[in-house]
Amino acid sequence: MSEQETKARRRLAEQLAAQKAAEAKRRRQAWAGGFAGIAVVAVLITVFVIVGQPGGDDAPDQVAGAPSAPAEATTEPGARGAGS
Repeated sequence: MSEQETKARRRLAEQLAAQKAAEAKRRRQAWAGGFAGIAVVAVLITVFVIVGQPGGDDAPDQVAGAPSAPAEATTEPGARGAGS
């Protein structure tokens, strides 16, 4: 085998190794992107579930029932006030 053939084989082996390394890097990046996408979706679902749950400080005020009657309507028609 001549020196020129040896250099050509070595160059080819280096190119193949570089190609395999690039493919492996693309695969790792694809997996990382997939996991990142799943993580973002999981966080969004968690936030929507937590925010959408009933309860907390505002819920009792909203479910309190019918509004109270005005103060004038609660007095008896025949009762006299203190000033009369």
